[in-house]
Amino acid sequence: MIPSCAIGDPTPYAPGWLGEYCAVLGDDVAPWSFHLLSAFFVLSSYVGRRARLDRAAGTLYPPTSVLLLGPSGTGKGLALAKAMRVLRAASSDLPGFYLGEGGFTIRGVTQEWQRLQRSTPGVLEGAHIEDEIANVLTERTGTETIITWLIRALAQQDLVDLTGEHGRSVVSGATAAFGFGSTVSYLRRAVSVDAFTGGLMHRFLIAHESEQRDTQERVPDDREVANLVDELRTIRRAAPPALSVSAPAEARLALYRGQAKQRAYDNHHLAGFWNRFPMLVLRIGALYTLATLAVRVEVENLVAAENLLLTKLYPVIGAVVDEVSASHDKKRMLDIAEDLRAAGDEGWVLAALFRKLDALKPATQAEVLMAMQNQELLWRYKDRVFGRKQWAERAKNAETAGDE
Repeated sequence: MIPSCAIGDPTPYAPGWLGEYCAVLGDDVAPWSFHLLSAFFVLSSYVGRRARLDRAAGTLYPPTSVLLLGPSGTGKGLALAKAMRVLRAASSDLPGFYLGEGGFTIRGVTQEWQRLQRSTPGVLEGAHIEDEIANVLTERTGTETIITWLIRALAQQDLVDLTGEHGRSVVSGATAAFGFGSTVSYLRRAVSVDAFTGGLMHRFLIAHESEQRDTQERVPDDREVANLVDELRTIRRAAPPALSVSAPAEARLALYRGQAKQRAYDNHHLAGFWNRFPMLVLRIGALYTLATLAVRVEVENLVAAENLLLTKLYPVIGAVVDEVSASHDKKRMLDIAEDLRAAGDEGWVLAALFRKLDALKPATQAEVLMAMQNQELLWRYKDRVFGRKQWAERAKNAETAGDE
């Protein structure tokens, strides 16, 4: 099973404006990791090309895409909707700033981006959100899959739509961030392990949560949101054309590069992540710098970014790779486990579970049942099965109390 990020307090990972975003918009059931990554998404896409980091390997711009994973109802769409609310308010005075929400197609996005570039010459900035990334990844347009197109967009390369009116439409200079949500089961079906580890994994910040946060929801008032928007506009205006990196921070990045080579060797299936780990740390460190209205990336920015990546986000990535690369039977088992958890404390009767297993051979059914029990993906009490141990115990206790 994929672990949850389980950020109990976002403060250590959210300096400056990022912390204010979480404080204003985070009082709801969506987990803190979803709000934190949404704050990165908003800040980075809004600053756009107003700031950059010049590195030996090329220029690094702030826009940072995010992928929020979890069962339906955990707050993925809620967190992304709040992010879009802030972006809509902040970008109202920015002509040519693209905002897209749902209905993604290569042709539609390409045509809209070309229209914006014609009306507002120059680079294109903006953001696009989708509640379910699987709906995007399973599409196919012409001879180029959307995965290929998306990887190029995330890498801020020229984008080509081979189904254009004249057979070829090109967008140059696009610097947009993408915010996606997904259930793990849909992601497993939509993307191959090669596509995920080879292109998508290290181009998103990825968070996973298995359940909502237990909190009293508070709707932020318009004044709070307006103040948040004003501060975001101030960050964009004050952003230096080129961020600098302090000498101690450069030394730490060199240390990360050495460590990453060994980790990539030891974990070959995650080599793409580790090879780009120093860049990911620097990207988040640069966002921390912008969020505090600073102009130079310092060691403390990198340390905070490293802690976030290693302790909260990296365990999720490794587990997602394992699930995406699973065999057909294992994927079926994981899908069933996720559906069983979604059933809540009522669970299923055994007959319902066997109906779910009908697509498998009888011998495989027994193996899957045994594997699910051994891996603690289900718990059984009499004629019912449950997705959580405490739900099975609750059923047992309820029956015991009834007998008394």
